[in-house]
Amino acid sequence: MTGMLLKDWYCLWDMLKRTVLLLGVLYPFLAIATNMPYLALMMPFLLAYYSLSSIAMDDKCQWFRYARTLPVPVQAQVGAKYLIVVTSSGIGLVWCLVTGGLHVLVKPHTVDWVGDYLLSGIVCCGTALLVMAVLLPVAFKKGVEKARNWMIVLWLALFGGFYLLAKLVPAVLGGIGGVILVAGALWGSYRASCKIYAGKEL
Repeated sequence: MTGMLLKDWYCLWDMLKRTVLLLGVLYPFLAIATNMPYLALMMPFLLAYYSLSSIAMDDKCQWFRYARTLPVPVQAQVGAKYLIVVTSSGIGLVWCLVTGGLHVLVKPHTVDWVGDYLLSGIVCCGTALLVMAVLLPVAFKKGVEKARNWMIVLWLALFGGFYLLAKLVPAVLGGIGGVILVAGALWGSYRASCKIYAGKEL
């Protein structure tokens, strides 16, 4: 799996490094300059979303045909994609929290780091992972373009769901339920993707 993971990292970094670095500087700057933390909160989702490009690159060069000749099980090949998504979203969350720290230092008393960045960032990261749990099997089955068509609808539906959850369920129970939901969704999505990938015709 390590080889698959490194292959995806190198390809994604080579293709997207300018875009990611630009957004990684621009969005935090705008979040601090305009006192709009939601711009930084987009980082977990954006980085997770960009990781879908690794599947698009594999499809373009018919990587799965070559991968069948390698002594690497399907579970490792698919698992690398999920690790990329989780790691990318985690990096986005850290980026968001660092932005929040800078925001508090540069403009004290204008934002609440815990509420505006930490808690909101965790919710955005969890939402991004739930969206990707749905999109990854679709991307393996139908291609990345089809998966991207689902993105906006899923994003709005999940944000609406989390909003209702926050209104109806105590925060502690909602947090525990959210972790269980994300973990369960990713596990189920991974199992489905493994079956889809293994069933691809050569």
